Amino acid sequence: FQEKVQLRNNDYHEIEKRLPMRRVKDPAKQYCSSRFDRVFWAGDLNYRCLNNRAVADTLLRDNNVEPLLNNEQLIQQMRLGKVFDGYQEAEIKFRPTYKFDVGTNTYDTSEKLRVPSWTDRILWKPNPHIECMKYDSTPSIRTSDHKPVYAVFKVIALKEDEEARRKRLNEVKGSAACVIQ
Repeated sequence: FQEKVQLRNNDYHEIEKRLPMRRVKDPAKQYCSSRFDRVFWAGDLNYRCLNNRAVADTLLRDNNVEPLLNNEQLIQQMRLGKVFDGYQEAEIKFRPTYKFDVGTNTYDTSEKLRVPSWTDRILWKPNPHIECMKYDSTPSIRTSDHKPVYAVFKVIALKEDEEARRKRLNEVKGSAACVIQ
């Protein structure tokens, strides 16, 4: 499992460095997201829970997800500062969103019996103008082996005064955008 965690960590770092935006010389801004003040990451980040399937099934049957979350790779890697440094995630209050038998709400019954995990996530860089209002999954959607997750954010966009805008445009050639993965 540990080598796959490192591969997932590497994927994050490579995506951040290789997003097709203009290159910058400032090493503090080598990550694309460091150039913006409102940044969101959403997608299948593929991190897993480090439990065995029987333990996970028992915990889920008893609606006790806390031990699963305590053994969740992304949470651990973020606490260690190895990925998504400076990002946050709303509290997870929903059941694991992966791996289901397609068309059902039944966790994996294949030979692999994968441990249910929260692979699909939404993270953001903290900002006083961003508030997560809701973070949840949609178990009623059964078209994939994943259950979609969604978040509702209140995001305040500030109007830039004309002088500050001119100054910024003179310093930066090109347009600015928010990264949504």
